[in-house]
Amino acid sequence: RRVHGQGEMLEGDNAYFCNECQKKVSTLKRVSIKKLPNHLILVLKRFEFDFDTMQKNKINDYCEFPSRLNMEPYTQNYLRKREKAQAEAEAEEKAGGDIGKVNGEEEEEYPSEYYDYKLTGCVIHMGVADSGHYYSFIQDRENLDIAEDKRWYEFNDTIVTPFDIATLGNEAFGGEEKWRYSHDEGRGFYGGAGTSFREKIKNAYLLFYERVVHFEEKQTTGATKSGEEAKESAPEEAPNQNSNSVAKPPQHLVRIDSSIAKEPVRYNIPEEFRREIEHDNQRYHLSRILFSRQYFQFMTDLITTGDLIPNQDYAEDLSALNYDINSVQYLQLEKIKAGLMFLLTNVIREKERHSIFEMLPWVKTALKTNVPACIWLINGLTSDLSIREFLTECPVGDMRRFVAGVIEAAFQTLLPYELAFLNEELPDGRPRAHMSNLMNAMLSNLANIKTTSSDYLEFFKIFHYFANLHETAAAYLLRQRTVGRFLDFFYDNYSPYKDLFRGKKLEYYTPAEPLLGYLIEEKKSAFRTALEKYLQMRRDKPAYEGSSGSDARMFMWLTLGKIVGYCRPLKGTGRSPLQVGNLNVELAREDIYLLMPSANYVTMAIEDARSKIGSRGLTAMYSFVAWENKDFTTVLMKEIMQSFKVKEHKVFKPFLRLYKKLIYLNDGLANIKINEGIAEFTKIISANSKYPDDCEALITFLIKVATNNERVRTLVQENREHTEWMIDWLTKKMASYAQYNPTEGISQTPIKKGTVGIPLHRMAQDTNRKARHRLKKKILLLERILDDVLENEENAWDSDDDMGKFDFHVGDKVDYYDSTMDTWVTATVDQILEEMIQVRFEHRGQEQSRGMWLSKDHEGLAPYKSRQEDEANDTGEEQEADQDQDQVDNQSGEMVDEDTENETGGPYHRAEEDDDSIEPYIQDGGNN
Repeated sequence: RRVHGQGEMLEGDNAYFCNECQKKVSTLKRVSIKKLPNHLILVLKRFEFDFDTMQKNKINDYCEFPSRLNMEPYTQNYLRKREKAQAEAEAEEKAGGDIGKVNGEEEEEYPSEYYDYKLTGCVIHMGVADSGHYYSFIQDRENLDIAEDKRWYEFNDTIVTPFDIATLGNEAFGGEEKWRYSHDEGRGFYGGAGTSFREKIKNAYLLFYERVVHFEEKQTTGATKSGEEAKESAPEEAPNQNSNSVAKPPQHLVRIDSSIAKEPVRYNIPEEFRREIEHDNQRYHLSRILFSRQYFQFMTDLITTGDLIPNQDYAEDLSALNYDINSVQYLQLEKIKAGLMFLLTNVIREKERHSIFEMLPWVKTALKTNVPACIWLINGLTSDLSIREFLTECPVGDMRRFVAGVIEAAFQTLLPYELAFLNEELPDGRPRAHMSNLMNAMLSNLANIKTTSSDYLEFFKIFHYFANLHETAAAYLLRQRTVGRFLDFFYDNYSPYKDLFRGKKLEYYTPAEPLLGYLIEEKKSAFRTALEKYLQMRRDKPAYEGSSGSDARMFMWLTLGKIVGYCRPLKGTGRSPLQVGNLNVELAREDIYLLMPSANYVTMAIEDARSKIGSRGLTAMYSFVAWENKDFTTVLMKEIMQSFKVKEHKVFKPFLRLYKKLIYLNDGLANIKINEGIAEFTKIISANSKYPDDCEALITFLIKVATNNERVRTLVQENREHTEWMIDWLTKKMASYAQYNPTEGISQTPIKKGTVGIPLHRMAQDTNRKARHRLKKKILLLERILDDVLENEENAWDSDDDMGKFDFHVGDKVDYYDSTMDTWVTATVDQILEEMIQVRFEHRGQEQSRGMWLSKDHEGLAPYKSRQEDEANDTGEEQEADQDQDQVDNQSGEMVDEDTENETGGPYHRAEEDDDSIEPYIQDGGNN
């Protein structure tokens, strides 16, 4: 009200330029409301942008708003009347008596009901500036026979509940709230109890007011009549300059009759908006039916009841299998098609995934027994729309994964029938085989998926399935230049040979009519419109810079590593040990161009393949190219060593995996990879001594390869001085953990029994103990390498090994990396579904009941007790030392070794520059 009443005076340099006067004049600038609506929506400024921090902030300050609101003080009419009254008062004061009314334009007089509003709803935001949740409080304005304060409801997503309007202040005004914290209730790690104040993160954002009495504007050519029209239409009055004349009411305003106002207000909703509401309501109720447990159970029982009768009829054209409508073959095929439709439209979109355990195995079994159903499925998926809907645009990872599994089952069934002509084409250039037809469609969609998807893991997984069917399938992918197409897709705008594959689509057959799963046209159109801006932003963004990261392309690299293994070596003579199968085909020159680009492209590819699966494929691909290839091996070694010099340990993994593969590659280039390579590697280790995590990661790698490679082990033994330096470095790092007291200043009050959580001091002790144990094992291994008493551990589990081939059973225990606890824990396999397993976690012997679905090749899985610290294997002396230290941890919280006590402040003290010791540093980098 103050801002509306006072305004801002524009004067001086900020004065207003008057076009009529052609000069700057002092002017009062203010904002006021000229006309008021029947429905008033107010927005509270709850969000702001801080230009100092360059961040969005939410304003949770207390802001009270009334249930009845008078808007008159904010109107133009009110301000003019107030100023006119002030002018009359000033004139009267100067004249010393009553001088009557000040002459001027008469103001329209609105009735008091015109300004009177009541609150009918508000939108609440709960959360922070970047995330949160909206819900509403709304008054029922139809059931007028119910008391007004009993007609309020809370609308929270699909849940509607009565709301007590008396509590609106607590729910919507914001400000602070008092809260009680208590360690005994398991709410914290620091102990004690008490009360404090904190900001409420839920408060009103939008306010909805409705005028108590509705008014309507007359339809005129203008908002109001002009001055001349008003004079002509007004009745004549006798002139009386000294009389107090009453201002005329606005003739364009019509008040709705009071008897009508008592009835429920009926609103004229625009037809387009009404249809949208009806459509949304229909979809909501239809979804409730189609995704209800009763409907799912009915459909599951209907489809899975009865035996599956095998049908081995194959046809290159499905229409040739024209079964009689009463035949067993027809009924079986329609039943399986109905099951596939139900799976691909309902089951995989089910939130709780209850039916998938019954339907998915049934569908896969049905596909194994019915060849026509496999043909129908593959044909139905062979279209741009199907590929986008099921494999690229679908935002639900489980859905894409299940579809990929179904496609693999169809591939396995069709392979014996199509193997003989998998590489043949029809006269029009289309593939003869149904599987090859789908591959052509997917290869042709490579250019599209970058603009329509942020995650194409399952898209490339289909190629991986196909390549693993048979060497003939791999030959087909090589024949279609898949190597070059994939690499061109990855390099995208950076690709050095854009003209080799761009715009060169492959021929494939697409069904004239949709067979399964498409979005209805109306929904599809709206979906495309909503995504258009997002897609436009992505069209010019290289795939390498995509947000999906390496995980989305890991099966692309794995497929490349698989199919290049069927080719002849690029250098040398004879057969490479990396070759598989009997194809021995020559890799196309266009593919070779992209396989051996300049060094910066190599680094780009290695960094992208940082996942274990992707790295396995990329190392296979580059090892194939590097076989007896001195120039390319030199390029790889240069980029690998450079990465260790300039990058952090977090991105070492793919470079270390590739280097290990090159070391184990027994060609004639061992001098470059091992003799010169290990010499350079040891220098880099020394150069990284001031970066504890980086240095430890490199030492760990050297221990691993020296353990399993005799030539590397010999070099490590010969360079005894450096090896002893590494032992000394690890010993000093271990001592820094012994000097660190993680419990200082932390309450050791135990958490209430039965609550989920671990006291902070206990977590710190665990981290400290595990770090010492880890370093102790590495020191022991280096000492054994020097003494040449180390047994070869080629059959031991390696973190780069593939768990996907592990034979899982329900009840099995596995090691799982729990990222929330930053440690390896025990997990129990609860359920198995094709390539997925559901595991339950344990920590400190207590099950946490945190069921999670994981793929069998998940990077966080390892055989039981292969990754967890197993103290039972320690020597008696080592175990006793740990027990002594744990007693100190538990009793006094002290973590200081008297012989190595650091008086300068524990692990964060930085060593002097002239000291050859490492700087004590605590940071568990997970370098095992």
